[in-house]
Amino acid sequence: MKKTFTIIILLIIVAGLAYALKMHNMAGNVAVNDANSAASSTADREVKGTVQSVNTDQVAVDGPALVTIKQADGTDAVIAVPSMGINLCAASSSIADVYSLKTGDAVGARGKVGENGQIIPCESPAHYLHLSGGEGVVPASIAVTGTYLCLPHTDTTGLQTDECALGIQTDDGTYYSLSFGNSQAAFSYKTGDRLNVSGTMTPAEALNSNAWQKYPIKGIISVASTSVAH
Repeated sequence: MKKTFTIIILLIIVAGLAYALKMHNMAGNVAVNDANSAASSTADREVKGTVQSVNTDQVAVDGPALVTIKQADGTDAVIAVPSMGINLCAASSSIADVYSLKTGDAVGARGKVGENGQIIPCESPAHYLHLSGGEGVVPASIAVTGTYLCLPHTDTTGLQTDECALGIQTDDGTYYSLSFGNSQAAFSYKTGDRLNVSGTMTPAEALNSNAWQKYPIKGIISVASTSVAH
């Protein structure tokens, strides 16, 4: 009787150890999978291809415009372009106007890979969506000092709108638009302040939106840092 009881106890212990080992291995696999998922959802990806379709159905509810392209290897890639919040993107000046895209256009894009595999050009000044076979202008590093202001209009005749597109006028009279991305730095200064601004600049002729033609700017600076100029 005592021998039988001992055997039962040993079997229970062995079964418990086996179960604990199994759960440990499962936890390890889950951790690895979670890490891989996190890495894949935050990595950047660069693609080139031909536009197959442009779906703007979600734009009305502040969803992304979905640009589907066919890559050279025959696979599709979907580029999710922010809509109403695009001006808050660090890459806003390097993102083509989706309404100007048409089937057959050759494009290139770089952006963060979302959970569903879509490519989202927005968070970094290095992100873009370019026409012309994906050969876009690479933003150049720049550092300027000047006066923080609302950009004037190129055409000052006729009816003028009251919007304030923030920018900087350097001491030689050159205007740049400033893109602060998701940073709150734009609200740390008031118009008229003299600032030091550094970042990357996309020239006006490389911008894909006609909206910037109303301002006499040399380009758009995606701001990396600012400070008060003394």
